[in-house]
Amino acid sequence: MVAQPSHKFDPEQFQAELEQFITTEASLSPTESATFFPVYRELRKKQRNIFVLIKRYKHANPTDNKAAAAEAAKHMSELLGGKGTVGMVCHDQTSATGKQRCEGFQEWMKANAPDIKLLEPQYAGEVGQAANTSKAMITANSDITGVYGSNEAAAIGALQGANESGKKLTVVGFDSGKAQIDAIKAGTEAGAVTQAPVKMGYETVIAAIKAANNKELPATIDSGYSWYDKNNISDPVIAQNLYE
Repeated sequence: MVAQPSHKFDPEQFQAELEQFITTEASLSPTESATFFPVYRELRKKQRNIFVLIKRYKHANPTDNKAAAAEAAKHMSELLGGKGTVGMVCHDQTSATGKQRCEGFQEWMKANAPDIKLLEPQYAGEVGQAANTSKAMITANSDITGVYGSNEAAAIGALQGANESGKKLTVVGFDSGKAQIDAIKAGTEAGAVTQAPVKMGYETVIAAIKAANNKELPATIDSGYSWYDKNNISDPVIAQNLYE
């Protein structure tokens, strides 16, 4: 298949060359080509229709990370009785997810927990780094009573840092994973917020079907989130969204 200069792109020529390439590489007979390509073209047409409709909205199934982080903050506040000093280990400060999960926690605390001192966020993207970061934060703040980790790695690192420091802290996390699940069941981690991957998959399929049938789609489809701890971790509604 010959590459066309970008400034002279001819979609019909490209399609003809693509079909010839497929025919050659797959060793299709004339009969097989005559059977396959009409179906292929129809599928391509439907795919284009989906892409056109998808451009009308940003995401099919995002988690509202700010709201989910606010839920984590609310539970942290309740667990601490509305008082104490809380540190934050956020997994990064550049991605939308990283910023939203950090900001959502901060904003809820500032608006709703006046007696909780919130330390400046620290950033660590993997477990070992998060453990060292949380240990340093605990050492520098003798009055610390809680730590929030904004994803699986940050939460497990925060938990490890707390354990290695020998200080008993309330640790609240985000997402799941075997280490977090085990820690929550054991009571060493207070709880975490999980996304809803089952609903994500369901809503994605529904959105794709609607798009394929030229149905209008909303700007966003919120897939939701849930708080889980040792009291509800075995609830089927929660358990279906947890991964190891």
